[in-house]
Amino acid sequence: MRPSRLAPFRRSPLRTGRDHRRAHQRGERHRPRFQQPMLTIHQRPFPPEDRSQAGNWEGDLITGRDQGSAIGTLVERQTRLVRLLHPPLRDSDALHAALKARMEDLPPGLMRSITWDQGTEMARHLEIAKTLNTRVYFCDSHSPWQRGSNEPAAPHSR
Repeated sequence: MRPSRLAPFRRSPLRTGRDHRRAHQRGERHRPRFQQPMLTIHQRPFPPEDRSQAGNWEGDLITGRDQGSAIGTLVERQTRLVRLLHPPLRDSDALHAALKARMEDLPPGLMRSITWDQGTEMARHLEIAKTLNTRVYFCDSHSPWQRGSNEPAAPHSR
């Protein structure tokens, strides 16, 4: 805040210390985080409890301290087979390369779909789907337990 000559030591009335308010950004101005179209978990051709068909994977990215490292986990829903990824960075380009290197050796019958949470590391999901010749589905926002093989159960209500 710039002091005026009449009140040189006057504090700002705003908690932030700024001299004036700033308008909130409009929602239309924000760039979408993900490429569109984005398939949701509700568009999967099978219900969440159905594990009769192999090839449907659930994935997650676990980050280390200060986001200095990351490990990707993929769990196949029927067989519970686990595949780990080690992207060098926590971004969509590194995850795309790690997924391609780790999953391209699977036969087409074992790579039907991937379900992921809405982390920014999956921003390039359309390229991932094209590269692996599969579909990528997303959980609802703030609902990672919808991937039952890869996350703990739903939070308990108090």
